[in-house]
Amino acid sequence: MGWKSVGIVSDLHLNWLWSEIDTTDDNVWYNEMFTMLPDSDVLVIAGDLCDDATKALSYAGHSWLKDVTCRYQSVYLVFGNHDWYTTSFVNMETKFTNLLQEQKIGNIFVLNANTYYEENDWLFVGSTL
Repeated sequence: MGWKSVGIVSDLHLNWLWSEIDTTDDNVWYNEMFTMLPDSDVLVIAGDLCDDATKALSYAGHSWLKDVTCRYQSVYLVFGNHDWYTTSFVNMETKFTNLLQEQKIGNIFVLNANTYYEENDWLFVGSTL
Protein backbone atom coordinates (compact mmCIF):
# COMPACT_ATOMS: atom_id res chain seq x y z
CA MET A 1 0.00 0.00 0.00
CA GLY A 2 1.32 3.45 -0.91
CA TRP A 3 2.00 6.27 1.46
CA LYS A 4 -0.16 9.35 1.63
CA SER A 5 2.09 11.60 3.70
CA VAL A 6 5.63 12.12 4.96
CA GLY A 7 6.26 14.08 8.16
CA ILE A 8 9.53 15.82 8.94
CA VAL A 9 11.07 16.80 12.28
CA SER A 10 14.54 18.10 13.02
CA ASP A 11 16.75 19.38 15.81
CA LEU A 12 15.11 17.27 18.50
CA HIS A 13 18.27 17.28 20.67
CA LEU A 14 16.71 14.57 22.81
CA ASN A 15 19.64 14.45 25.23
CA TRP A 16 18.52 17.82 26.65
CA LEU A 17 15.11 16.39 27.40
CA TRP A 18 16.52 13.28 29.06
CA SER A 19 18.76 15.34 31.31
CA GLU A 20 15.71 17.36 32.41
CA ILE A 21 13.17 14.62 33.00
CA ASP A 22 12.51 12.64 36.12
CA THR A 23 13.11 9.05 35.03
CA THR A 24 10.33 7.86 37.35
CA ASP A 25 7.76 9.71 35.24
CA ASP A 26 8.66 8.64 31.71
CA ASN A 27 4.99 8.47 30.62
CA VAL A 28 4.67 12.26 30.70
CA TRP A 29 7.81 12.63 28.60
CA TYR A 30 6.68 9.99 26.12
CA ASN A 31 3.28 11.62 25.73
CA GLU A 32 4.88 15.02 25.13
CA MET A 33 7.24 13.64 22.50
CA PHE A 34 4.50 11.74 20.67
CA THR A 35 2.17 14.74 20.70
CA MET A 36 4.71 16.79 18.75
CA LEU A 37 5.31 14.15 16.07
CA PRO A 38 3.48 14.61 12.77
CA ASP A 39 0.53 12.42 11.88
CA SER A 40 1.91 10.77 8.75
CA ASP A 41 2.75 7.41 7.23
CA VAL A 42 6.50 8.04 7.22
CA LEU A 43 8.78 10.12 9.42
CA VAL A 44 11.99 11.87 8.39
CA ILE A 45 14.28 12.93 11.23
CA ALA A 46 16.34 15.61 9.51
CA GLY A 47 19.36 15.99 11.74
CA ASP A 48 20.33 16.56 15.36
CA LEU A 49 18.45 13.71 16.99
CA CYS A 50 20.85 14.06 19.91
CA ASP A 51 24.17 15.68 20.76
CA ASP A 52 26.03 12.46 19.89
CA ALA A 53 23.49 10.15 18.29
CA THR A 54 24.89 7.03 19.93
CA LYS A 55 23.66 8.47 23.25
CA ALA A 56 20.15 8.43 21.80
CA LEU A 57 20.31 4.65 22.07
CA SER A 58 22.10 4.59 25.40
CA TYR A 59 19.47 6.47 27.41
CA ALA A 60 15.69 6.23 27.34
CA GLY A 61 15.94 7.00 23.66
CA HIS A 62 16.10 3.38 22.58
CA SER A 63 12.58 2.80 23.92
CA TRP A 64 11.38 6.03 22.34
CA LEU A 65 12.88 5.08 18.98
CA LYS A 66 11.30 1.63 19.16
CA ASP A 67 7.91 3.21 19.78
CA VAL A 68 8.45 5.69 16.95
CA THR A 69 9.24 2.88 14.53
CA CYS A 70 5.98 1.17 15.53
CA ARG A 71 4.03 4.33 14.79
CA TYR A 72 5.39 4.85 11.27
CA GLN A 73 5.74 2.53 8.32
CA SER A 74 9.31 3.77 7.85
CA VAL A 75 11.62 6.24 9.58
CA TYR A 76 14.44 7.93 7.69
CA LEU A 77 17.26 9.52 9.65
CA VAL A 78 19.79 12.02 8.33
CA PHE A 79 22.46 12.88 10.88
CA GLY A 80 23.19 16.53 11.56
CA ASN A 81 26.32 18.16 12.88
CA HIS A 82 25.39 17.64 16.53
CA ASP A 83 24.74 13.92 16.09
CA TRP A 84 28.41 13.29 15.47
CA TYR A 85 29.74 16.22 17.45
CA THR A 86 31.93 14.13 19.79
CA THR A 87 33.37 11.70 17.24
CA SER A 88 33.93 11.17 13.53
CA PHE A 89 30.90 10.74 11.31
CA VAL A 90 31.92 7.24 10.19
CA ASN A 91 32.51 5.98 13.76
CA MET A 92 29.22 7.39 14.99
CA GLU A 93 27.21 6.05 12.06
CA THR A 94 28.71 2.57 12.45
CA LYS A 95 28.11 2.51 16.21
CA PHE A 96 24.55 3.83 15.81
CA THR A 97 23.71 1.22 13.16
CA ASN A 98 25.16 -1.57 15.33
CA LEU A 99 23.12 -0.39 18.32
CA LEU A 100 19.95 -0.38 16.20
CA GLN A 101 20.61 -4.01 15.30
CA GLU A 102 21.51 -5.04 18.86
CA GLN A 103 18.35 -3.48 20.28
CA LYS A 104 16.24 -4.83 17.42
CA ILE A 105 14.96 -1.43 16.34
CA GLY A 106 13.65 -1.94 12.84
CA ASN A 107 12.54 0.18 9.93
CA ILE A 108 14.95 3.07 10.59
CA PHE A 109 16.93 3.84 7.47
CA VAL A 110 20.07 5.91 7.96
CA LEU A 111 20.80 8.26 5.08
CA ASN A 112 24.19 9.79 4.37
CA ALA A 113 25.91 11.31 1.37
CA ASN A 114 26.34 7.87 -0.20
CA THR A 115 22.86 6.42 0.24
CA TYR A 116 19.34 6.68 -1.07
CA TYR A 117 16.19 4.65 -0.58
CA GLU A 118 13.37 4.29 -3.04
CA GLU A 119 10.11 3.04 -1.60
CA ASN A 120 6.46 3.40 -2.65
CA ASP A 121 7.30 5.82 -5.47
CA TRP A 122 9.20 8.09 -3.06
CA LEU A 123 12.93 8.75 -3.31
CA PHE A 124 14.86 9.64 -0.15
CA VAL A 125 18.33 10.98 -0.88
CA GLY A 126 20.82 11.29 1.95
CA SER A 127 23.08 14.19 2.61
CA THR A 128 24.61 15.86 5.61
CA LEU A 129 27.21 18.48 6.28
